[in-house]
Amino acid sequence: GRMTELTSLRMDMSRYQIDACAAAAALVAIGPSLVAFRFGVDPTAGAQGGLSHDLQASLAALAALRCPYDLKTVVQSVDEHFDGRGRPSGLVGDQIPIGARVIAVTREYCRLVAEGTDPMAATELLRSRMNTAFDPKVIEAFFAALRDETYVDRLEGGQTGAKILVIDGDPSTLSVC
Repeated sequence: GRMTELTSLRMDMSRYQIDACAAAAALVAIGPSLVAFRFGVDPTAGAQGGLSHDLQASLAALAALRCPYDLKTVVQSVDEHFDGRGRPSGLVGDQIPIGARVIAVTREYCRLVAEGTDPMAATELLRSRMNTAFDPKVIEAFFAALRDETYVDRLEGGQTGAKILVIDGDPSTLSVC
């Protein structure tokens, strides 16, 4: 969602890469719902090829879509770890598609907060997994995007509805839409 896009912007990804990452993130996010409806996966069966049921369902949905992006590799790589101890292929560092690295960080933060972890504690948990599960560059970009998002939420505060994009924290680069 929004944090995936903001983090992708902070990673200086191209517009095409940002849109592809957002599309892959949406597929990954709906994976658990697809499993519940048994869409393309048997939840009683074991993981196929090292992929979780959620990611198997996301890939099944992708196969049914006509999509202008190559999302299969990104979705398949979301559970890879930066240090190579992830699944399904044990990819290391930059072998993992950048979109998958971004989605992994944003998905984990959202999961922690949704489960009741304090947002500050969630950021510390992410920081503690830098260089193991998560790419340190993505973590730093995510934190910058999170600061931007928090700033925007405070500015909006339900008052004017203006959308403000903070590019790098410098007030001269504020963009009001």
